[in-house]
Amino acid sequence: DSKVAEFYSSRGDIYSAQKQYDLALADYRKAIALDANTVSAYCGLGITFTRMNDFPSAIANLEKSVGLDKGSNYPRCKTALDNARKGIATP
Repeated sequence: DSKVAEFYSSRGDIYSAQKQYDLALADYRKAIALDANTVSAYCGLGITFTRMNDFPSAIANLEKSVGLDKGSNYPRCKTALDNARKGIATP
């Protein structure tokens, strides 16, 4: 379904893991365009930016994801943020 943000975010995760960063970024951005409160998309963007060694962009997106994650359902995002602040990429 092309209107479900979470589907784009999930596919972005796959692309990011495969080091297809441009495709991953495009899917995360599409997810955010569909739902600006998609925690997983901001987290995925942040993690992907760490893999690209763009730590300022990573930190900005990971801070957004952690801020949106009111129920602490995505602890990986917090860990990724802590690592990004140290200049460590998320595997």
